[in-house]
Amino acid sequence: MKYDCGFTRDNKWFRYRAAAIIVEEGCVLFAGNELDNYYYSIGGGVHMGETAEDAVRREVLEETGVPYEVDRLAVIHENFFDESEGSLKGKDCHELSFYFLMKPRGTRALHSDSHTQGVKESMHWIPIEDLGKYKAYPTFLADFLSKVHNGIEHIVTDERKDKATQTEELHIELQDTEWPYEKTTHDRHIARAIVFDTEGYFYFVHVNRDDAFGKASCIETPGGGVEAGEDLKTAITRELNEELGADVEVLCKIGVVSDYYNVIGRHNLSNYFLCKVNSFGERHLTEDEQKVFHLQTMRLTYDQALAEYEKNLAYPFGRLVAHREVPILKRAKELIEKL
Repeated sequence: MKYDCGFTRDNKWFRYRAAAIIVEEGCVLFAGNELDNYYYSIGGGVHMGETAEDAVRREVLEETGVPYEVDRLAVIHENFFDESEGSLKGKDCHELSFYFLMKPRGTRALHSDSHTQGVKESMHWIPIEDLGKYKAYPTFLADFLSKVHNGIEHIVTDERKDKATQTEELHIELQDTEWPYEKTTHDRHIARAIVFDTEGYFYFVHVNRDDAFGKASCIETPGGGVEAGEDLKTAITRELNEELGADVEVLCKIGVVSDYYNVIGRHNLSNYFLCKVNSFGERHLTEDEQKVFHLQTMRLTYDQALAEYEKNLAYPFGRLVAHREVPILKRAKELIEKL
């Protein structure tokens, strides 16, 4: 007998799940059944002794009748929710899911004969552009499928109805594809920010460099290394005062990006915050920031900022920065729109 990695205790329900993101012809595949009034992703519980990748291949074949191949692991999702109806009615639920992007086959033809909880499942191709109109879970897929992604994203959602707010931080892991890997000699903990004002402008720094990374003329977010004894909020407040001369309100943490600079053997752990400008004063730049990197403040609209990051792509170092920061900027814009 096969056992799923999960349990139910009283009204507490936990499951370790492997799920598939299957996209064909501009549509993404979901499942449904007669018991539940919503659509859900293709996938199911990981069996004891089974890898998540083996589980998603098995589940996709069982539910669709088609042997899809795995492209890559795309999302690690921690989801907290409760239900007032359907098969999980009254349960306080905690689900850990690995979402795998599957390789397209070029057709939406399926051979499904799947059942769940004793009832037949139905397969539904939902147009990605209309996904927000459907009651379909996970809710992050509508946003996720509208963007280009690099690396693995870690998403946490809390949809419990007794929670006043929902928590969702972005977690991204990237590799250095510009320089060959030799070894990692050290980690650097960094505080960075997307800074905006009441007029809808964003603030960045422009850097010129000619060093181990080669020549580059790039935009990046303001920020820098966390000093000994500092917490992250103290660090970002200090960095924004030094680089922009800004006094800010730290609204929330956007997320964390883990990436690498192979050319100097460094692992970066960049903590990104959303900050609103209160006022500007004098900058306090180091000598290197003034004379070597020629650090300049840039005040840009959202579209102008995206255009500047496109210019980064002309340089190896700039590409590393753009891959790290464009997803953060996009998430920041979403958060600002909810304020």
